[in-house]
Amino acid sequence: MGITALGLIRARHLSSGDPRRMLAVMTAAFGLGQIVGPVFAGSVYDATGTFLVPSLTAVGALLVGALLAMVGSAQTW
Repeated sequence: MGITALGLIRARHLSSGDPRRMLAVMTAAFGLGQIVGPVFAGSVYDATGTFLVPSLTAVGALLVGALLAMVGSAQTW
């Protein structure tokens, strides 16, 4: 929750004009992830009996997110 709050604060600072649209998109994306993530992990676990694939998928998503954050941060400086 702390990282999400920091992301919303940063989005508010980066948005030009009214930040509500960007905050709404970020909130919707967070909510979707909270729903899809456990369903995906549970389904893959049921099929394979291991959390290896869901864990590797989470690692990949974190790496993509970190890359996007670095690119976005470099563009704002």
